[in-house]
Amino acid sequence: MQGLKRFYYNVPFSDELVLEGEVFNHLKNVLRCSAGEEIILYNDVNIARYRIDSLNKRRISAHFIEEKKQINPDYMLHVYLAVMKNRYMDNIIHKLGEIGITKLIPVYTENSTATVNNNTYLRYNDLLIKGALQAELDFLPALEKTVEIHQINPECDTNLLFAARRAEIKIPVVTSKSVSLFLGPEGGFADKEIKFLSEKGFSIVSPLSSV
Repeated sequence: MQGLKRFYYNVPFSDELVLEGEVFNHLKNVLRCSAGEEIILYNDVNIARYRIDSLNKRRISAHFIEEKKQINPDYMLHVYLAVMKNRYMDNIIHKLGEIGITKLIPVYTENSTATVNNNTYLRYNDLLIKGALQAELDFLPALEKTVEIHQINPECDTNLLFAARRAEIKIPVVTSKSVSLFLGPEGGFADKEIKFLSEKGFSIVSPLSSV
């Protein structure tokens, strides 16, 4: 399935599938797909390969070739991301999807400069999925609802907080397959936030070699 165009289309896969809406528009008008071309579709559970049979002005008809379940990776990589301005968040979230994180948790901190409403959440999810599809991953990362920083309770064995000016250590060599990272915010962390996260098991590390 490598090298084929990939899309998220969260419907049950069937022998004959009709593609409409955003996926149809992207396939037909952006990528200029044509009859006979194969594509890869993801829903929330499976990954399937289809061949396009026909296109018209409103929809694409495709038939099923093969399907497999999404494969959960043998690691946990959770990212807590402080809510920032959209121009920063959007790029970061897409890149996080590309590198293969397993879960993203947006977090309100004292210096967060934006809010996350339902439309924002949907955009975050779309960007995260598109990053994973671009990297041709065999799974889709999960996006959690936004939480306040005091609600954080990390699930992973190794927890790293990136804060250059507060760093206790440089980035360590990580051998664990269960890791959580905390990134941001733009204005840094408040003292009470650093204290809280340290008590929750986060090690404060610097991403800068000069620190």
